[in-house]
Amino acid sequence: MSYYNWIPEAVYATTSATSKRAKNFSTPLGDFRYYCVPSKHLLMNVGRVDENTSVYLLADPWKALAHYIYVHKKNWESINDVEEDMRIERETMLNSNLSSLNLIKANYPNEKVKEVLILISRDLRNEKTLKRKRN
Repeated sequence: MSYYNWIPEAVYATTSATSKRAKNFSTPLGDFRYYCVPSKHLLMNVGRVDENTSVYLLADPWKALAHYIYVHKKNWESINDVEEDMRIERETMLNSNLSSLNLIKANYPNEKVKEVLILISRDLRNEKTLKRKRN
């Protein structure tokens, strides 16, 4: 989420999703964390990034957030919880690719994650409606 400027904090470890066992590595290049996530649709909303001489796969921010919810067992009940816990600004979420959120919400293989994404989606929809009424 740092890559997309969704979170304001510096990132001190590279975090990856895997369908295999979770592991952590410390190397001269930095710290690497691998978290086990559901393998169904693992590559959905993941794109290839060519940057200088490196090539890697990167989840879009909504997919990264879904995995974060899964790994850390978040039971957020509203967008306010996301803002407070992750420090992701509401405007950032409102201006994001909401079709990506909808796709992940419909297909994520964990029901608890789906429930949280549905709540976030609902709050974003309500926020957009309120904005339209103000204008």
